[in-house]
Amino acid sequence: MLNTKTRENRLRRRLAKMGYLLRKSREAISLDNFGHYMIIDGYTGCISAGSRFDLNLDEVEQFITE
Repeated sequence: MLNTKTRENRLRRRLAKMGYLLRKSREAISLDNFGHYMIIDGYTGCISAGSRFDLNLDEVEQFITE
């Protein structure tokens, strides 16, 4: 089983090949920020998934496979 940081870096590389960026929340958890991950289109800068930093790593992996 991969640890969290290794898995996160692997998913970052896979998303980068597809033209996306993976952002991790660095702010305190609030109603608009759940403290997880967001996927951003690298070309337009628009949020593709997880607008409230609400994606966990399993959901990021699911986004990649779809």
